[in-house]
Amino acid sequence: MQWLFLLCVLVVAACSVLGFSRQASLPALPAPASAATFSAGEGPLAMTATLTQSKVARGSDGHTTLSLTLKAAAAAGDEATAPSRTPLPAQQSSAPQSLDVAVVLDRSGSMRGDKLAGAKQALRTLVGAMTESDRFALLSYADDVTVHQSLIRCTPKAKAALLEHIDALEAGGNTNLGAGLEYGLQALQHPGDSANVRLALLVSDGLANRGVTDAVQLGRMAAKGLSQDVMVSTVGVGLDFNEALMTRIADLGGGSYRFLEDPRTFAAGFFEEFATVRRAVAVHLEIRISLPRGVTLVEASGYPVHMEGSTAVIRPGSLAEGATRTLHLNLQAATDQPAAFEIGPVAVQYGPKEAQRTLRLAQPLVVACVESPAEAEASIDKDTWERKVLVDDYNKLKDTVATKVREGDAAGARQAIDAYVQTQQTANQAVGSERIQDNIEKDVPALQRQVEETLAAPPAARPALQNRMAKSMQYESYSGRRDK
Repeated sequence: MQWLFLLCVLVVAACSVLGFSRQASLPALPAPASAATFSAGEGPLAMTATLTQSKVARGSDGHTTLSLTLKAAAAAGDEATAPSRTPLPAQQSSAPQSLDVAVVLDRSGSMRGDKLAGAKQALRTLVGAMTESDRFALLSYADDVTVHQSLIRCTPKAKAALLEHIDALEAGGNTNLGAGLEYGLQALQHPGDSANVRLALLVSDGLANRGVTDAVQLGRMAAKGLSQDVMVSTVGVGLDFNEALMTRIADLGGGSYRFLEDPRTFAAGFFEEFATVRRAVAVHLEIRISLPRGVTLVEASGYPVHMEGSTAVIRPGSLAEGATRTLHLNLQAATDQPAAFEIGPVAVQYGPKEAQRTLRLAQPLVVACVESPAEAEASIDKDTWERKVLVDDYNKLKDTVATKVREGDAAGARQAIDAYVQTQQTANQAVGSERIQDNIEKDVPALQRQVEETLAAPPAARPALQNRMAKSMQYESYSGRRDK
């Protein structure tokens, strides 16, 4: 089968390079204006924070955005390494992380055929790429869970045993995803004297229909694993899985979610997370922002927000060397009377518990509620606002539209698009951004046409087209907002 050959090629390439980066779907945007930016840097990680506007008008909705950028140091001797560039092995002078990996594979009946064959081939190549400093566990789930191999160091003898287990995998039964997740986390709970980074990779092509199926409970399981320094990443295969559930598990587990419809892309997507963690400069990232009375954090680039008293906590996963990630934190300040709100301290913690490091901004950011709308508009940082609209707002729109398409709600999709256009046109009257105008006049109509063509398809073909578009658009939104 040609795609299996291509799959192997992709896997080998990924394992040898061990460094991936996602190409942005939008044109490169300028860095935020330095005059409005506060920075902190220590060791391998640097942080900058910029407000889209530092003043809001009395009686307005009080919204502003804190754009928080985390940048990991490049590999030694390669300061020019950028997130969009894949470094060659000779350029990677820093030692890669050793891993404890538990692969938790769906072997329900729907995986029968090409999907399971492709997964098995990818697993064979993955096992071959592991070093003796890595450890590997293999589990599969259907109605129940089978632990084919508990965590074992990847010696030649262990690899041979793992390959036998992989060859023997067969599909059949239902999808007890919750039990698979639970056992996968348990497989990594006892690292002994190992300092390896621990990662559970949960793969599914269907809906959780046995055991624990509630998204909230499954998210809590992943969050509990993360609290014990075990990251969880998810891979959705095909078109029949629950993308909202897989996204939630990955977000709360501190990992990444991948959507892989085509078996030929299975290995590349699977190993992208593997490579990111292998080359991670900062793992278990945790952003902590102290909010004053009168200010709330509404959203954080799609990441779940956990409140500890007046402190908002966001956990955006890991950051590989040379990579940059920007989170757009949507804040809302009270506007019933003039006031000044100090937001901070703003800090990021990273690393395993026994060696955790903390980076803090030296000063708080201030948002003021003022009487004059003109004064509030004059405080807008154009570059930061453009970035926030194109990366966060537009991708959020695509997520909403994806849901409407899945439901077959053409009117709802149109309403969401119209509301986005009206909001951005109104805001852009004060800013005058050509990029935002292009987005409104070119990108949005193209999105509208895509929706209309999908929902106007013949009845027999429409459900499959809706599902495919919804999953692709939701994944595009997820990847864009989280900037991974």
